[in-house]
Amino acid sequence: MSATSQSRSRGFGSRITLHASPFTICLLLALATFNAVAYGTFTLEAGSVSDIDNARNVTFTLQFSRAPDFVPLDAYERQADAFQFFIATSTNIPLYYPPRPYASLIRGGEINFDNAIVIRNDGPPDDNDPHSGGWGSIRGSVPYTLNANILTFSAPADVLNVQGPFAYSLLLTSFGAATHNPYTGDSGGPIPVPEPATFSLALAAALTRLFFRNLK
Repeated sequence: MSATSQSRSRGFGSRITLHASPFTICLLLALATFNAVAYGTFTLEAGSVSDIDNARNVTFTLQFSRAPDFVPLDAYERQADAFQFFIATSTNIPLYYPPRPYASLIRGGEINFDNAIVIRNDGPPDDNDPHSGGWGSIRGSVPYTLNANILTFSAPADVLNVQGPFAYSLLLTSFGAATHNPYTGDSGGPIPVPEPATFSLALAAALTRLFFRNLK
C-alpha cells in the first residue's frame, strides 16, 4: 500500500450552511473530531522495534488504540485496518518517509489474503501479483500474534534486507486512508508516539478564544 493510495472522502454528516457563524462551524468540526476519536480511530498507543537478536531476527510490537480488524475489504481490496513499515537503508530518522529505495516494506495490508505478514522489495512493481499494491516482489512472510489490541511478530534480518540498526516509518490506515502522520524512529527501542491530546487541546483553546471574542 503506497503512501499515495486512494483514500475515501468522508463527510461530517451534518451540512453547514453559509449562514452558520464561525463559532458554529468550529464547534461542528470539533464535534466531528471528538466523535472520530470516541468511535475508535485506528492509531498507535505504544510499540517497539528491537535490535537484531542472536538468531538474526527483529521483533516488532504494536499496541493499537483498539483491536484492529484485518478482515473486511472495500471495493479496492483495502483492509478496514492496515499498517505498513517502510524500512530504511540507513539510521537517519525520516521526517515522514525514508528516501527510496527502501530496504524493504512490511505489508500489514496483506494479512487478509494469507493470514500472514508479507515483506516485499521496494521495486520494480510486481504487476503479476494483484495484492502487491504496486510494490515489488515478496521477500518472505512471517506469522503474527494478535492479543486484543497488541500485535507481535518477528522477521529475519535477511528478509528485511538489513544488516544492522535501521530507521523506519510506520503508516496506519483505515480502508486506505491514513489515520495519523507516519510514526518514525530507529530500531532498538520504543516507537516514538506523539501525545494524543495535542490537537484536541489546541482546538479546545482556539474554540475558547473564539467563543469569548464573540461574547464581547
